[in-house]
Amino acid sequence: MKDYSTLLQVMIQFFKFSLVVFALFLFLGGARAQSSEIEYPTPVRSNEINGAIAPRDIGDARLTRHFYSFTGNNGDLTITVEYKNLDGTVDVFTTPDLRTMTNIRMLADVQATTTSKTFYLRQQESLILRVEARTPNDNEGTYRIRFAGAFAPVVGEVQTPEPITTASGHDPNARRVNSAGARIEEPRQESTAITTPTVPTAQPAETTANPASSEPAKPASASPSRTTSRTSRKPSSRNRSPRATRTQPPSTPPAERTSTENAPAASPTAPARPSTARRRTPARAARPQPEATPQPEPSTRLIIETRDGMRVERYMNTVRRVTVENGMVVIVMNDGTIQRQPLANILRMTIEP
Repeated sequence: MKDYSTLLQVMIQFFKFSLVVFALFLFLGGARAQSSEIEYPTPVRSNEINGAIAPRDIGDARLTRHFYSFTGNNGDLTITVEYKNLDGTVDVFTTPDLRTMTNIRMLADVQATTTSKTFYLRQQESLILRVEARTPNDNEGTYRIRFAGAFAPVVGEVQTPEPITTASGHDPNARRVNSAGARIEEPRQESTAITTPTVPTAQPAETTANPASSEPAKPASASPSRTTSRTSRKPSSRNRSPRATRTQPPSTPPAERTSTENAPAASPTAPARPSTARRRTPARAARPQPEATPQPEPSTRLIIETRDGMRVERYMNTVRRVTVENGMVVIVMNDGTIQRQPLANILRMTIEP
C-alpha cells in the first residue's frame, strides 16, 4: 500500500512537470520574434500571440508593424486584444487581395485594456493580422491577442526570408545617426603604428688616396661648387631669356702652372649675354572726355507776319513749343511767357535762318 501511494505521488509530480513544460512551450511559441515584413509574416501556431513594442527615439514619429499569418474557417472568428501603453490599430486582411475584415483601435493607458471583435467568414480564408502601434512614452508597450471560433493555426513549413548579408567593415569617416537624425558618437579607434625592422646595409670601404695627389686636387673641387651655386639661383618672375652658365676651366696643378706662366694668357671668350627685353606695361590711356554738345546757333528764328503789318521774330533756342489751340497760335517761351496770335490774323509764319 505504501508503494502504491509513492507511485501515485511520482505520477502527480510528473504530470505537473509536463503541464509546466507544455505551458512554457506555448508561451515561447507565441512570444518568438515578430516579422516586420508583410511578404514574410510570422505563422501563428497556437490561439494566442504575445508581443512587445520598444519605444522610439525622440522625434521619430514612425509606427512599429508586426505581421502574423493564420487561417480562418467558415463561421464566426473572434479576436480579443489585450494591450498596455500602446497607441495604434490591429487589422485583419485577406490574402492576397488585402481586403480588410476588421479593425481594432488601441488607445494608450496605464492599465491593461481589453477589446474584442467578431466577424463572419463565408469560406476558408488565409488571413494576415497586422499590429501597427507605438508607445507614447519611453516605456515598453505590450500586447496579447487571443483567437476563438473559426480559427485554425498554420500547419506545415512557411517560406522564410533569405538572410541579408551585410559587410562587416566599417568606414571610419562615416557618421552614424539614429532614426530621428541625431548623430551617434562613436569611440575613436587608436591606430596602431606598424614598425618595419631596418636591415643594416654594408657600406663600401673608403679608398685612401696618396698625399701627393690629394694636395693638387683641392683647388679643382672648388670650381664645381662655384658653378652649382650660380646655377641654383631661382629664376625671376619676369619674362627673361635664359642665361648661359659660366664654366671655369679646372685649375692646373702647381707643376704645370709654373710652365704656363710665361706663356701669354689666353683670355676666355665668354658668350655674349642676350639683351633682356623687359616687358613694360603700357601707360594707361587717358579717359576720353565727353564731347560737349554744340549749342544750337541763334540764327534760326521764328517769323510771324500779321495782316496789320506787325512782324514777330523769336530765336528758336528761346522757344519751348508752338501749338494751335481753338483758332489761336500759342507760343510758349523758355522763361514761361506765353504769346497768343489769332490764326485768321496771321499772314505768314515761317522758320528761317
